[in-house]
Order: sequence, then C-alpha cells, then structure tokens
Amino acid sequence: AIPLEPDEFYTYQVIGLEVQTESGDVLGEIVEVLEPPGANEIFVVHGARGEILIPVIADVIRHLDLDSGVVIINPIPGLLRDN
Repeated sequence: AIPLEPDEFYTYQVIGLEVQTESGDVLGEIVEVLEPPGANEIFVVHGARGEILIPVIADVIRHLDLDSGVVIINPIPGLLRDN
C-alpha cells in the first residue's frame, strides 16, 4: 500500500465512523464515500436527519480520528437543512 500523509485516509477506514458537529450534535455515520472526477471526496452520512452529503474539504472537516471512530465537522451555511 502507498504510505499516506497524516491527513489522508483510505476509503474503507472511514466507513462506519460517527459524524458530529463541533457543538456535539451527532449527525449519523458514514456509509459511503463518493469520489467524483476532478472534485473532492464526499462523505455520505445516514442518521436521524436522513442522508447528508459532507464535502471532504478543510472548511468542513475539522478533525478525523480513526482511532476513536469520530469525524468532527463545521457545518458551513446550507450544509444542513436547519442552518
């Protein structure tokens, strides 16, 4: 396998991780990673709010901890239906 940089991950490593906002709201778990050509990856998250698409960009992904199984996000305006 190709060595990864500290902020990189393999797709299989993030499936099942819990996604939370910076304020601690649990949004659900990552069920799929979309990899559109020429664009950033997108985490497909399923939870109580239904399906949420989370772009894998620095402004949104604040912390991804494979050991604890949690991704912390900053939900930029328009990302969640209620903000």
